[in-house]
Amino acid sequence: MNLRLHITQKETKDYLLAQRRFTVVDLDMSKDYPQPFVCILPINIKAGIKSSNIFEGLFGTDSIKIAKQLLEKGLKSKYDLETTRVIRDRLKQLTPRPKNIAKCINCSKDFEYRTYRFGRQKTCNDCLTQRATRY
Repeated sequence: MNLRLHITQKETKDYLLAQRRFTVVDLDMSKDYPQPFVCILPINIKAGIKSSNIFEGLFGTDSIKIAKQLLEKGLKSKYDLETTRVIRDRLKQLTPRPKNIAKCINCSKDFEYRTYRFGRQKTCNDCLTQRATRY
C-alpha cells in the first residue's frame, strides 16, 4: 500500500476558521482523489483500546505509527502556514506526554512533582534535602 495524506479545506458559513479534513488515500489504486480513498484520519487515536473508527480497525496496533508517518510526509509537502500548523498540532497530540514531570527551579533536573492544595512542587527532592541539611 502506497499511503498518502490528502487534505481538503472545508469553508463554513460562519466566521469561524476553515476546517481541514485529513483523508488517507492509497496511490496504488489510482492517482485521482475519489477512487483511492481508504478512510479519514481521526483526531484521537487510541491503539490499545477497542477500535472506535475505521482507521484503527484497518491498521490495528500500528495505527499510531502509520498516522505519524503520514503526518510527517504531509508536513514535508508544501502547504500554507495554517495547514502546517494544524499538522504540527496533530503530531503533538500523537506523541505521548509524560505525566507529572517538572523541571527543578534550582538545578534544572526533571523530576516527578507532587501536587499540594496550593499548587505543585517546584524543587526536586535532592534540592529539598540539601536545603534542609544547611540549616
